Amino acid sequence: MNVSDLLGQNMLEYVSRLIFNSESFTVPHDGWAIVTGMGGGAGGCKSYSPGNSAPWGVRAQAVYAGDQLAIAIGAGGAAVLAAASPALAGGSTVISLNGSVLMTCQGGDAGPASTTTASPVLATVVGGDYWRKGTAPKSNMNGLLAGGAAVDLGFGTEMGGGSAGDSSVNRSIGAGGAPKGFHFWPFNLTLTGNASGDIGMGSDPYEAKQAVFFGGGNGYTASGGQLVIYPAGRGGSSGRVEQVGGQAPRQGGDGLGYLRLYKRIGG
Repeated sequence: MNVSDLLGQNMLEYVSRLIFNSESFTVPHDGWAIVTGMGGGAGGCKSYSPGNSAPWGVRAQAVYAGDQLAIAIGAGGAAVLAAASPALAGGSTVISLNGSVLMTCQGGDAGPASTTTASPVLATVVGGDYWRKGTAPKSNMNGLLAGGAAVDLGFGTEMGGGSAGDSSVNRSIGAGGAPKGFHFWPFNLTLTGNASGDIGMGSDPYEAKQAVFFGGGNGYTASGGQLVIYPAGRGGSSGRVEQVGGQAPRQGGDGLGYLRLYKRIGG
């Protein structure tokens, strides 16, 4: 079924774009808006397990010429540089129509004061027609949670290898994650591969690649240090960086938005 079938006959999509930074739009035609939002992922820390990735949601809304749509993108959680301090939560992405909030996509949950357990996944999306919760980190190194959490695109997530960040795409070495080639319609992105640096993959210090969209940031522990720390992808949480070595924890992945506008054509 096409979106035009859901919204009514003779509907033409005339705007379709990713939103990376906060923006406002004046709607030029009567019709429908389909808005998608994702919060920011939790930031990295030094001493404890990483925080969680962010939830995302979708909403369809009737709009009219002259309406004002605003999409405020939530920032990733700030990196915590002090020792023995938990990771900070990500910021909320808020979508409004004429000054009234349509949908709030909260940021990924803050991390726990623990090295071996994760925080509960509590962040929600308020006002969405459909939404998906974030995830807790899985990447394990020497019995400690190290890499950041990936965004769940609807198939769960897969644990990153060693200190690599968790992935949203299945790399064929474990369970969970969307299949390679899956088209993630809410953000109009296709998971084109299953190697580090591809969309949906977590950052990996071994391959010197960072997450692009949706993957967790890598991390390391004192018993297995790596040379380069890469940040999380959009909505993903950053990893734990216990050993200084010139490196420091990174900010969580910023949130993301998508805007689609439709107008009626013909009779």
